Amino acid sequence: MIYSHSNKYRMRWDLLIIFLALYNCVMIPLSIAMPKGLESLAGLQMFENVVDSLFFIDIFLCFRTTYVNTKTNIEIVDSKKIAVNYINSVRFPFDILASIPLEKVQVLF
Repeated sequence: MIYSHSNKYRMRWDLLIIFLALYNCVMIPLSIAMPKGLESLAGLQMFENVVDSLFFIDIFLCFRTTYVNTKTNIEIVDSKKIAVNYINSVRFPFDILASIPLEKVQVLF
């Protein structure tokens, strides 16, 4: 299934992802400043896992979301072109990094 970039549900999803990114901007420095204080909150840890999962799901949705070709102003619906465009975009590496739960990777090393 291909999702239109202007679909109202896709736009709501993007707003959710932006909100969660802002949440991370606040919570990551807090967890670094007070590592023992926030660790004990089980509900917060569960919510953090959900946030990481949603960022990962967002990557898959981006591979299935149309875009508008800036040269022709035509909405591209071909899944291969969408994937190539997303991989070559600036967003892709940031999305990959955002979906990796670094606090869990840190424990491994």
